[in-house]
Amino acid sequence: MNKDLSRYTIVVLCLALTLIGQAQANFQIKTIDQSLYQRMIDAQVFGKHSPVSIDRLRLIKLKYLGFDGQEHDGEIMVLDACSQQVLTIFQDLYDRKFAFERIELIMKYGGSDSLSMAANNTSAHNLRQITGGKSLSLHAYGTAIDINPVNNPFVDISCSDTEGIARFQPAAGIKYANRMENRLGKTNRKGLAEDALEVFSKNGFYWWGGYWNCPIDYQHFQVSRSITELLVAMEPEEAAIFFKQVVAYFNKTHQPIEDALKAKIGKDVSFVTFYKQDKERFHKVEEELE
Repeated sequence: MNKDLSRYTIVVLCLALTLIGQAQANFQIKTIDQSLYQRMIDAQVFGKHSPVSIDRLRLIKLKYLGFDGQEHDGEIMVLDACSQQVLTIFQDLYDRKFAFERIELIMKYGGSDSLSMAANNTSAHNLRQITGGKSLSLHAYGTAIDINPVNNPFVDISCSDTEGIARFQPAAGIKYANRMENRLGKTNRKGLAEDALEVFSKNGFYWWGGYWNCPIDYQHFQVSRSITELLVAMEPEEAAIFFKQVVAYFNKTHQPIEDALKAKIGKDVSFVTFYKQDKERFHKVEEELE
C-alpha cells in the first residue's frame, strides 16, 4: 500500500511539474533584443520621442484562445514594472477561455492604430498620440492595452455635441453598440471587455475606457498617467515593487491608490515632483497606505 501510494505520489508530482513547465513555456517575459528593436525603429513605433528607454520595455509571449476555438501564439509589449501583472492577466483570461481575435505587435500594422483596430488586434505599446489629441498616449509608455477593438469600439462622442452623433472606431464596431453578451434569439458574443474587466482591474489596470462619458473607449485598459510617470521616474526594481503595492491597495480597498496619495501629499502636487524632491518622505507616505 505504501509503495503504491509512493508511486502514485511521484506520478502526480511529475504530472504537476510537467504542467507547470508547459505553462511557463507558453507565457514568458523577455527583454527586447536587437532584432526586435530594429523592427520597432523601422516601423517608427519607437524613437527619440519615446517617453521610456528600450530597456524599460518587455515582450510578453503568450497563448490565447481564438474566436475559432483554437489555441494561438501571441505577443504583446508593455512597461517592465507592470509586465508580471500583464502576464498574469493573459494567463487568467486563457484559463477562463476568454477569446481574442489576434494578439500581435503593432509593427505588423506599420504602427498604424487604425489598421490594428480594423484587424481586431489586441495590442499595447505604440509610440503615438492620444486619439484626437496631441499629448503622448499611455500606449507610448506600454501601460495601456486595447483588446478586441471591433468587439469593443472607441465611441467618439462630444459632450458638447447637440446633434447626438456617435462615431465608432473601427467602423465595424458599430455592431457592438449594444453591449449585451447574451441576447434573446441571437448567438452569444465573445471577447467583450466587460467580461475581462475584473481580471484587468485586480492586476492594476483598473482604469477602463468603458467608464468614460465622452468619448467611450470600450477596448482600453490602462494604468493612470500619474502612476505611469511615477513608474518611469523610478528605477526598474523599485518601480516593480511600487506597482505591486498599487495592485495590492486596489484589491484591498477597491479604490485607486491615486486618491489616497493625493490626500496625503496634496491634490495639486505631482506624484513625480513629490517623489523626486524627497524619495524617503514619499516612501513613508507609501508605507502609511499599506
